Amino acid sequence: ARLHDLSPLTVLARGYAIARGEGDAVVRSVAQTPPGSALTVTVADGEIDCIVNDTRRIEVAVEDWKEDR
Repeated sequence: ARLHDLSPLTVLARGYAIARGEGDAVVRSVAQTPPGSALTVTVADGEIDCIVNDTRRIEVAVEDWKEDR
């Protein structure tokens, strides 16, 4: 059961998504997606093709959040 909880498909079923950009690389930063970039977003039941209009950085980055844990 624990291994099932870690499955990417289980994570997608909980409402998360995986964004992939050029070369099918997973997007981890807004710096990877300038306006006009094409993305494929994978959700639980399929994929969505998108074009980036704009990006915004958030004040609390993931690195900061990890340090607080």
